[in-house]
Amino acid sequence: MGWTGLHREKGITNEEFFRKEFSRVGDEIVFHAHGTSGNVFYVAWEDTKQNPGAITASVILTSWSHKEYWNFNYKEISESGLPTEAYPPLKVLDALTETDNEYALIWRERARKYHERRALSRNLKPGDRVTLMNKVKFRSGLEQGTFIVARVPARGGRTVVRLSNGINTFLIPNWRDRVKEVERGWAKA
Repeated sequence: MGWTGLHREKGITNEEFFRKEFSRVGDEIVFHAHGTSGNVFYVAWEDTKQNPGAITASVILTSWSHKEYWNFNYKEISESGLPTEAYPPLKVLDALTETDNEYALIWRERARKYHERRALSRNLKPGDRVTLMNKVKFRSGLEQGTFIVARVPARGGRTVVRLSNGINTFLIPNWRDRVKEVERGWAKA
C-alpha cells in the first residue's frame, strides 16, 4: 500500500489523530499502548468487533509537508507486513498478545533485540569498553569496532559520553543502537 495524504491541524498529537483516523473504519478499534519515535508512531491495537482479544501492532510512518492544505502524509504497516522500523516503546511490545504470524514474530524479535542493545549502553562509566556490532570506518581510513567510554565537556557546562580509542575521541551517530557488548571497568579513562 502507498501513502495517504491529507490535511492535519497542527497541535494534534499522533494518538489523537490516529484514534480519529482509525475510528473511520468503525468504533471497534481500541488503542492499548502507543508511542512516537522520530517520525514513526507505534501502536498496539485491538479490533474488538472482528478479532476481540487479539492485540497487534502497527507501525505508522509520518511525514509533514509545507503544502498549504495537504500537509500530512502517513503510511500504516502492520507488524505482519514486517516493517523495517522496529524501535517501538517497550509498552507497545508488552501490550501485544500471542501470534503465530511468522513476520510479526520476526518483527517483535528485532524490536526486543533493539531494546536489549539499548539497555547495554545505560549507565556507562568512563573506562568501560564498548564493542559495536559492526566496525566504524572513519575518513582517515581507520576501522574500529571497540572503544573506551570517555566523558568530554560540552556546551553549557555539561559533559557527554563519547567513544575513544585512547588517543582520539569520536562522535559516532546512534552508537547506542549498535552496542554488541560492554565490559565494565575495563580501563581508566
